[in-house]
Amino acid sequence: MPRKIIRRESTGIMGRPTEYKPEYCEIVKRMYQEGKTNKQIYAFLDISHNCFHEWRKSYADFDETVKKYTDHSEAWWINLGLVNITNKDFNARLYALMMQNLHGWNRKIEVGITVKHEDAIKELE
Repeated sequence: MPRKIIRRESTGIMGRPTEYKPEYCEIVKRMYQEGKTNKQIYAFLDISHNCFHEWRKSYADFDETVKKYTDHSEAWWINLGLVNITNKDFNARLYALMMQNLHGWNRKIEVGITVKHEDAIKELE
């Protein structure tokens, strides 16, 4: 039996009704505060990456929650490293790998040098 397409009068968008619930803001806030990643939030809410971003576009309260609390996840991980800095059993390599993958930390340091041709020629003489 074919699916019935529903037109939502408020938006004029065709498709199935959203599964969004306002209480998701509090859930997302709590999960970020516990160090959870976006992918863990998608899995917990049983939604796709695309759905998450559509909700951000469609629901200002959800978007504001994500904007406000995303950094709390990284802060949780930073705190984990600080608390365990003197713990000889703490796996620092795994921690560094997690920070690189979850939060874009990078061990590579980029250095840029600008040299004028005239100065380089003087040095060679």
